[in-house]
Amino acid sequence: MMFVDPSGMGPILDFIKSIPGRIHGVLQCFFGQGIISAGMGAASRLVTGVIDIGMNIVSGLFSSLINAGMGLVTGLLTGLINVGIDLFYAGACAVVSMIAALTPQVRRVPRTSVEFPTTQAITDGILNPLNMLVLTFQKTILPIAMRFILEVLLPFSSLWGGINNKVIIPQDGNIGTFITYMGYHKITTQGTPEYNLKTAAENSNRYSIKSPEYYATIDGRIAIATKANIGGQLRVAIGDYVNVEFETNSGVTTIYQCIIGDEKDDGAQDNIWGHDGGKSVVEVIYHDYSPSTGYNANINNPWGAGRVISITKVGSYGSF
Repeated sequence: MMFVDPSGMGPILDFIKSIPGRIHGVLQCFFGQGIISAGMGAASRLVTGVIDIGMNIVSGLFSSLINAGMGLVTGLLTGLINVGIDLFYAGACAVVSMIAALTPQVRRVPRTSVEFPTTQAITDGILNPLNMLVLTFQKTILPIAMRFILEVLLPFSSLWGGINNKVIIPQDGNIGTFITYMGYHKITTQGTPEYNLKTAAENSNRYSIKSPEYYATIDGRIAIATKANIGGQLRVAIGDYVNVEFETNSGVTTIYQCIIGDEKDDGAQDNIWGHDGGKSVVEVIYHDYSPSTGYNANINNPWGAGRVISITKVGSYGSF
């Protein structure tokens, strides 16, 4: 922080103080000495008095603030330095005492002939072993730990959908090749998570009908239904934001931003990926079964002929 010294304004203030004299000289050339001298003298004394009073006030204020600030900083630094020195000295004494107690050679030397280790020796004696431990950890333990996490824990966590946020749909057979649909108006059981989500979204104006597809959307995301644990690898809950990667048979890939609006219980499915033998991994949710004029008709495979490639959790509306 830079402190402003009021005395640095001296040249400017001197010039201001000289203004009455300069005016006096000019007027004297035209009107002579007499009244002008008396008037200008009074004016000069008035200006000088006001400036001196103002500068005394400003100087006193700056000095008080600077002194108070410097006193505070000095006190804090002094206190911290003293505490640091005390802690370091206490630690050094403890280390030396421990070495003396554990080393036979030191115990046999008379106390008067034992030299107190230097600060550098104490520092090296503490830091060098620590540096060796850190280096050993980086070169041996850390690589083994990272390999264990990547090759064991992460794959194993997929068995219960642990920390994985993405599931890759099998690309062999018919898994994920058929998008079915349902109507959001069918969710009427009060107290269920899906009903609570629907009500919360409608009451907060976060629910809308996408045009022209007639999808039920929340926060602009298409409501869909899936299995609660997709493929036994990715657990999802009502209100989860998910991105569904879909590839058409012509090779065009699209990421559909969706939200889990309903879950298909195990009784409605005959496969860990979804019903219809796992073909229906995703089921889109339309507003209802009677689209208004201007909207498209409800159909299966609204994204075209293709298959679901992956589903990724990216957030959540909330818990229900």
